[in-house]
Amino acid sequence: MVEIDDLLEKHRPSLTVPWSLHDVPAWARHFRPRNVIDIGAGLGAFTSSFIECLKHWSCLGDLRKVLLLDGEQALFGADPVQGAAHVCQAVRAKLGASAPDAEIAYDMRNVEVVGSYVHPLNDLPWQADLIVASHVTYYLGDGSGLDLVRSLGAHHLAPGGRIWVVIRRLHCPIYERRSRTLELMNREDPKPLDYAERFLAMAAQALPGLKILAHRTLRFAINRPEPERLRAIHLLMWRAPPDEVAFPDGWRATKEAARSATPFHEEHLVLGRAE
Repeated sequence: MVEIDDLLEKHRPSLTVPWSLHDVPAWARHFRPRNVIDIGAGLGAFTSSFIECLKHWSCLGDLRKVLLLDGEQALFGADPVQGAAHVCQAVRAKLGASAPDAEIAYDMRNVEVVGSYVHPLNDLPWQADLIVASHVTYYLGDGSGLDLVRSLGAHHLAPGGRIWVVIRRLHCPIYERRSRTLELMNREDPKPLDYAERFLAMAAQALPGLKILAHRTLRFAINRPEPERLRAIHLLMWRAPPDEVAFPDGWRATKEAARSATPFHEEHLVLGRAE
């Protein structure tokens, strides 16, 4: 959701990337991607953050293409084509002199895992050196991200490439309180596999040909004015705006989670394909 990206300030790498701008992580050393794909790019908030990181890590010298994908055209208002063009312009500005000739494009089609391929990536005549998928895994396959990453690694990732996946963690105040609330309501989590713990537990056996090069937990304080902070927590927990009258159990859980200094945690995982 765009509102969640705004409230979490996803455009700020210091808040939304768990590796420092000024200390190149081991997985990014000597990494020079030519073709980059961002799956679920939305309005480009996290795109801006990871581009900023790659720029500071001196990874962009060979960059040729950046392809953004997101099929939710309602994000762009009345003119999706113009809206997507604005996002591409913002990415171009962020790249600046680091990659002046790189091609930036936006594909407004939904991503699907079809057989062992990912549509519409199967239309591309090239493979990507870096594929970023931030909080989109929940909508594909069983929600764990394993189906998507397996297909990306098998067909759409170049030798020596990287897949950077961001998945929410179950063991954080927001989702622990959500689980307890659902249990008290005698309801099951409708998507119990949509968490990083599942991905980490299954990756070694479920992702042949890929290796986890790095993973790090990012803990969000959500330093916003209190009404905005509560709204962010409620949206993350329930995917719906807060309504104390209609959903008092959910509102109580939101306020309980808000007592934590860092209520929301997500996992950043970087997987590599052998040369």
